[in-house]
Amino acid sequence: MAIPMHLIGTNLGEGGGKWSGGVLGPDGKVYCVPCDARRVLRIDPATGATDLIGSDHGEGGKWGGGVLGPDGKVYCVPRNARRVLRIDPATGATDLIGTDHGEGGGKWNGGVLGPDGKVYCVPCNARRVLRIEPPVPRGWSLAASPMAPHEDVAPTTATAGGTGSDELLALRFQLEEERAARARTEAAAEARAAEAEARAVAAERELAALRAAPPPAAGRQVAVLTRAELEAATRGFDEGGVLGEGGFGKVYLAAALPPLAGAPHGFAVKRLRLDGMQGEEQLHNEVQLLSSCQHEALLPLAGVCLEREALCLVYPLMVGGSLEDRLLPAVGDAPRRLARLGLPSPPAALTWQCRLRAMRDVARVLAYLHAAAPGKPVMLHRDVKPANVLLDAQLNAKLADVGLARAEALLGPGGQTHHTTQNVMGSPGFIDPLYVETRQYSEVTDGYALGISLLMCLKPRSAVGLLDACVDALEDPTQEKVAAVVDPTWPADVALALMRVVIGLSWRRTRSRRMPIADAVRALEAVADNHDVRPGVSVVDEARECVVCLMEPRAVRFGCGHCACCTTCAGLLQAQRMSCPVCRLPIRRFMEEGSHLALQPTFVELQ
Repeated sequence: MAIPMHLIGTNLGEGGGKWSGGVLGPDGKVYCVPCDARRVLRIDPATGATDLIGSDHGEGGKWGGGVLGPDGKVYCVPRNARRVLRIDPATGATDLIGTDHGEGGGKWNGGVLGPDGKVYCVPCNARRVLRIEPPVPRGWSLAASPMAPHEDVAPTTATAGGTGSDELLALRFQLEEERAARARTEAAAEARAAEAEARAVAAERELAALRAAPPPAAGRQVAVLTRAELEAATRGFDEGGVLGEGGFGKVYLAAALPPLAGAPHGFAVKRLRLDGMQGEEQLHNEVQLLSSCQHEALLPLAGVCLEREALCLVYPLMVGGSLEDRLLPAVGDAPRRLARLGLPSPPAALTWQCRLRAMRDVARVLAYLHAAAPGKPVMLHRDVKPANVLLDAQLNAKLADVGLARAEALLGPGGQTHHTTQNVMGSPGFIDPLYVETRQYSEVTDGYALGISLLMCLKPRSAVGLLDACVDALEDPTQEKVAAVVDPTWPADVALALMRVVIGLSWRRTRSRRMPIADAVRALEAVADNHDVRPGVSVVDEARECVVCLMEPRAVRFGCGHCACCTTCAGLLQAQRMSCPVCRLPIRRFMEEGSHLALQPTFVELQ
């Protein structure tokens, strides 16, 4: 039988491409033993791709053949090398084991896996057999090994021309491949099931604890709502009231919720999906984090439903839409989402002052999240992007969606906080290359996403490929080059100053050269102050509700003369040593308290 043959992979330039023998690993890839090459060649039969793994151990690079051990690692037989080369398919790592036995220059050629789980190497110039003793898992047997011969494979027989033997060998190899693939699939499925069960048990415990004591007493009390109340408010979770949809679930419009006061424009009800308990985890995480945070630029949590079939988070409705939809109002589902909020089509374009104010406020709230305060741990948001920046009726920005956020206590070099993950999390275009390389999420990783968001405000387009589209201005930020790539409504000096912030946050490739969030806040505040982009004092005067929780009436006047917060939020801001949300002066004392202040001007000059 004619067997087709093709050349696959790439010439990797590794010693002329010299390898000796190959072994099928437990992951379905082929591991080729170095002969004159310096590293192991790995072949992926599924794609035909090849790559080099492991290290050059300086062992002459001479091994002859390899054997898959009972522990799933490949053991390469010394030929001119002095010790055994071990390959770990799970990690791609290689190491040298055993001793130089000085047996004729270390000459063995090929090996066999014995029924005892040990590898027996065939002497070439050596005088005795070399035995390698890998660790043998409990219950292992040669008969159960995916590479062992099986009774149901027909014995090979020779016919004229030898074609029968070739066909049977090919059939045997195919059967063994299928059997090994089934074993790997079953093992992976069992591992996933065990992991899902463990996560489900942990999430159920956390949810039970949350039901027993909804939010911590130190934070704002979050209202616990019933499924019936939410169904009444959303008309049975009517699809006609969907404001948005994502991996977490759907967001529904609720014009009113009788158990909740305030929120003059209604509520947004985020109903979480139940995918492997991920919904419970996100709900638990968001409630715990938001209940410990108080900031005027952080979307507050108004209520929560803990019933298993209707896990929901409730927020005051931001009728200005998301910053992304306002920057790109004709892209994707943006027109539908904006229309559901009652905005004209197309809505009025955001002024550069509004965009600058939004980015300044997002930078401020990130600096707040990244800093520890009494009753609040250090937090990393992990999903900063314009889609998660929501605008109220006066276009003030609120950072939302802290479901991916993490409270951290891991200190890295220089005291920075970081979070290590196995899988890359985040949205395309906003994922920091440093995070992809190290799997460590940190303050600078949130800063990278902030920089990309700021660049989208300068040049409204998709985040994917945005840095490449602005490369000339990023590499040489002159006023002329910056003006050539940004929205023409931006003043040239403002655009140049903001592009330098983008460079500091997102363009520099090493962590040590990245701009800290605190420096970005100062830079954005300086630009805003120099161009009279002030906090919305006149906007606050028109509203009676607290600028932090957006629900309770204003009831406390600070020593600076501003009255912008309710009693609860004012107390929490003071406890966390924060500043006045309007003028940024420290909150040292309360000059006046009472519900009557909601009807008075926001600012009164005190004597």
